[in-house]
Amino acid sequence: MTGGGRGVGAAAARAYAAEGAHVVVADIAAERAEAMAAELGSRARAVHCDVGEEAGWEELVDVALREFGTVDVLANVAATLYLGLLVETPLDAYLRVNRVNEVGTFLGMRTVLPIMNKAGRGSIVNYASSGVFRVPPFHTSYIASKFAVRGLTKAAAMEASPGVRVNCVSGLGGGSAFLHEAPRSEAAQELLDATASVKGFDQASAVDEKWFGERAVPTLVFLASDDSIGYNGADFVLDEGRSVGITLDEMRRGAGPFG
Repeated sequence: MTGGGRGVGAAAARAYAAEGAHVVVADIAAERAEAMAAELGSRARAVHCDVGEEAGWEELVDVALREFGTVDVLANVAATLYLGLLVETPLDAYLRVNRVNEVGTFLGMRTVLPIMNKAGRGSIVNYASSGVFRVPPFHTSYIASKFAVRGLTKAAAMEASPGVRVNCVSGLGGGSAFLHEAPRSEAAQELLDATASVKGFDQASAVDEKWFGERAVPTLVFLASDDSIGYNGADFVLDEGRSVGITLDEMRRGAGPFG
């Protein structure tokens, strides 16, 4: 479970453990991974892992094989964010986001697929974003990386051995901490400051990570289980219908027919 120290990753790690899984909690922040593993008890181990580096994946899989014997499920949840318009996004910020979100997903699948293919069973669950269907401004690098995650999912699904499936969850965001800790341009900060209280994104009233986790976790558990054996290369969009269109209730509250 990458990004397992907080947010959606932590909520999913708890749910996986509750279902009887042994969980290797990986996070860029070692203290978060250790705290979550301690919370889960003897069925969990913590690994300090930078998913954008090959060495991090080697250690992560080594721990899983040494402690639990195999890798049946990989949940690629770790992500990072930069807020800025395309024209003001520094190249290093764009590359950093894509190294974690896209390259991290690629490296994770490249590392575990041989193990799963040899065993003839396994499930990879990649966490993308519903933002790829209804794109928000200031998220250029993030949205680009999450489009790539969806594409990587489909490509890997077609190359996996029978019995191994690769699916994607395009969920809502990672929670208030994920948003508020993200580096950003001055223009992005000004807009967030101006609209925060109106849109509900101010830190005091932001929907917390538990809300996001509760909506994503059932699907993450389903895709890890044998109940999802018929799904491969699928993308589960969890956005409460926001990408479908404007609801009748929204129109009654003043939204136009096109948003």
